[in-house]
Amino acid sequence: MLRIEIPTPCLFALHAEDPDRAAAYAADHFEPEAIVTLAPSEELHAPPAVRKRVGARLRDRQLIVVCGRLEPTGLRQDLVRLAKLENHYATALLLGELDSQRVADWRKEGFRRVWEATGGEPVELTKTRLRSDLRHLRGPFDVIGDVHGCREELEELLAKLGYALEPGEIGPIARHPDGRTLVFLGDLCDRGPDTPGALRLAMASVREGDALCVPGNHEAKLRRYLKGSQVNHAYGFDATVEQLADASPDFLVRIADFIDDLPSHLMLDGGELCVTHAGLPPRLQGRASRRVRSHCLYGETTGETDAKGYPIRVDWAAKETEGAFVVYGHTPVGEPKPAPRAICIDTACVFGGSLTAFRWPERELVSVPARRTYFEQ
Repeated sequence: MLRIEIPTPCLFALHAEDPDRAAAYAADHFEPEAIVTLAPSEELHAPPAVRKRVGARLRDRQLIVVCGRLEPTGLRQDLVRLAKLENHYATALLLGELDSQRVADWRKEGFRRVWEATGGEPVELTKTRLRSDLRHLRGPFDVIGDVHGCREELEELLAKLGYALEPGEIGPIARHPDGRTLVFLGDLCDRGPDTPGALRLAMASVREGDALCVPGNHEAKLRRYLKGSQVNHAYGFDATVEQLADASPDFLVRIADFIDDLPSHLMLDGGELCVTHAGLPPRLQGRASRRVRSHCLYGETTGETDAKGYPIRVDWAAKETEGAFVVYGHTPVGEPKPAPRAICIDTACVFGGSLTAFRWPERELVSVPARRTYFEQ
């Protein structure tokens, strides 16, 4: 049996040489309002009415299913472009026998996943939430800013927030007596004195369901390094390499797997709260694309650098008055930096500042001072 999980929302292309077969399959598995059926045509591109319908569904973060004999190539490229424009992925199911070259063409054209159902093979199709879609989790939450290996300050902050540390297989588990959930903003690693300890605490707490986590740009670099890529050891990464030098191969694999499993951002509390490392404007919230992931990791920059060589970042939060309330870090600030619909809580602990938590829904700030300056900014 072919098992297919369709991330919702996305664009789902359903192709068959017999367009009636594709239409019948769509009708059996999807709601009528989600389906666009393409009649056989000599047109080289998607008709305007189809582009309008597809764009509207994706803009509203809804699944859209386009079915028929999806030829020629220009038609499929139009569908992929529409999905990218609205920051969603395009996926496809091909019904019936297709030669390997044509299947390869679909993949090259930008469809993130392409499944083939040949002959009479049964198909089990399931619609799943995006990994970022945790709107059903209502909290309360304690969102913690960039730790950067400052494990002692992290443990001190957790105690101040009312968490107790319990022994776990990987490391200590942070658990709150009132059932509050920790949310780590990423950049657990680099620069500070105990990256392995910070990772163990976060990994153990996430594994046990007591915490959530999103990746920072420093985790993205660490993942590439652990997968064998050459990376720049500047910006404090050399400290992480040194601290992990004696780690077991199993622990290193667990770190890489942990980072792999992290969603780019989190939509929580019915969509009222968005947690992401470098911030995310409303137009990108609750979506999945390379652009979304890049913005979550690195933010938006002007293309210029400051006197220290750091990128100058666009202050996107200052002008946003809609969308979810965003809690983010990435850019060190002396004090938490509030905006109408966002707050930056990277208060530069590793640079001698403080480690800060933002409590939701209370919207309260709790912090502890750094024990010393570990890295010069």
